[in-house]
Amino acid sequence: MSQSIVINNLEDLENIRNEIISFALEFDSIAQRKQYTFDQIENINVFHNSRYTDILAKDISKASELLKLFYQLKAEQLYTIGDGENDICMLQCTDNSFTFNHVETVIKNSAQYHFDIIEQILAFINQN
Repeated sequence: MSQSIVINNLEDLENIRNEIISFALEFDSIAQRKQYTFDQIENINVFHNSRYTDILAKDISKASELLKLFYQLKAEQLYTIGDGENDICMLQCTDNSFTFNHVETVIKNSAQYHFDIIEQILAFINQN
């Protein structure tokens, strides 16, 4: 069962002893987000997306969890859609990966297909 924990500062984060898979921080502005670094905390991966910061346990990623689900469901096709730094590993785990033309180059380089809007992606998937 998942448990919600409110973290008000980095000291609160360091004092948590339960296993945390992931959480996200929301900031009022990109400038405010850039004031915070997490280099001093070990065993985490940190991804920045505009005003948000996603923090995951070192051995957890969208790709690893998605692949677990894919194999459990015995699915035939895996499609991924992402637009942020935290989506790169997920986009790289399948040939059916999609992103948007407006995203950063590093994200585009991780996806097989690029479109302007989500409706174009869904239409492409439905046609193939």
